[in-house]
Amino acid sequence: MSLSRYTLAQARGGLALLVIATNLVILAAMLGVAIPPENKDIVLLLVGGLVNLTGIVGGYYFGSNSSRKPSA
Repeated sequence: MSLSRYTLAQARGGLALLVIATNLVILAAMLGVAIPPENKDIVLLLVGGLVNLTGIVGGYYFGSNSSRKPSA
């Protein structure tokens, strides 16, 4: 299987899907798993970074573009 047959748009879509799916799985797992108090800060830091990355993905796909910006 060669990576050259995939377009850049397909690669972006695949990475976006991976980020969103990972975020959903980790957030769902946090509901059922008790986090030890000594690991709480690092887990929250990692989850915060993942949520931030998901926000970047959303901004890329649903953010504004140059045709919607007012001209100055």
